[in-house]
Amino acid sequence: MAVHGEELRADGGIVISASHNPAADNGIKILGSNGEKLADDLERHLEQRIETSEPLIGPHLPEIDRGLGRRYVDLLVATHTRPEPLAGLHVVIDAANGAASGIAQDFLSRLGARVTAIASSPDGNNINEGCGATAPDDLASKVVALEADAGIALDGDADRVVLVDEKGAVLDGDDILLAWARHLQAAGRLPGSRVVATVMSNFGLEQTLANENLELLRCPVGDRSVWLAMNEHGSVLGGEQSGHIICSHYGVTGDGLLTGSHLLAIAVELSRPVSTLSNLHRLPQILLNVPVSHMRPFDDLPTISRQLAETNRLLAHRGRVLLRYSGTEALARVMIEGEDAAEIESLAEGLAEVIRKELG
Repeated sequence: MAVHGEELRADGGIVISASHNPAADNGIKILGSNGEKLADDLERHLEQRIETSEPLIGPHLPEIDRGLGRRYVDLLVATHTRPEPLAGLHVVIDAANGAASGIAQDFLSRLGARVTAIASSPDGNNINEGCGATAPDDLASKVVALEADAGIALDGDADRVVLVDEKGAVLDGDDILLAWARHLQAAGRLPGSRVVATVMSNFGLEQTLANENLELLRCPVGDRSVWLAMNEHGSVLGGEQSGHIICSHYGVTGDGLLTGSHLLAIAVELSRPVSTLSNLHRLPQILLNVPVSHMRPFDDLPTISRQLAETNRLLAHRGRVLLRYSGTEALARVMIEGEDAAEIESLAEGLAEVIRKELG
């Protein structure tokens, strides 16, 4: 949790993390003294320095301060204004065999919940292995089998979260944004009635918020993009469909335990089951990956631009189109959402065919 670094008045923080990926993908995340992730240009500068510098290996590793975990839990508990806000709930926690293993159980217990833990025994290699926020099936089965009230699935570094309701259904980041936005709005704590989400959030979220006079602002993919957009537009709530949610009332980056606990606390406060927190109706979605021989800006290609404009016209107020290049492969990605599955499939194929002719 970024607030923790601020509490220690540290100059920065470094996390060794595979995020939501397997252990083989371990890398580093660096936070500034304000608890925020570094700007992209500074990250690139550091990457270049690391690649061209000799490795520095100190004679001794720093001693582990066991008290930091307790202080972190204290900070999380302090974000709740009511004592034991989860009293009466049986919660199953899936820590993805990652950073929150052990800590999550203590935290939820202090909030008054009865806790069952799974995927909370890390061995250095089993992080995110068939568990956690990207693979919540085992958690859903456990919640149903134990007749628990809810489940919380984190990722390896615990900045993402998805919830499982009492019926075993998964609530992702879009559901969480909807439920939290409603609660903050009712309490007068959602300035401008604005919520930030990335281009990947379902159009159904945008429609549902609009029906309740709440505005959804879109930004590029990535939690740092979410945070920048929140600052630009004065929003206190934003996040990604994957479950990385930021509420600036409590922090400047995502924290899965914080988010999950506050959503469950809303359910308790309203005396409602978790399954009633979100009634999000997701629109059908189709995603096509089109191989390309080169990547020119779509705006520079009149044939593609015309087809894209026509597709947007046909879907006006009923869906949306997202056309972008992959960041890692020679692919153009065509994503369309709309009310009619057959219609969006036809529109996606039409746009993909134009791309093949122009760039294939």
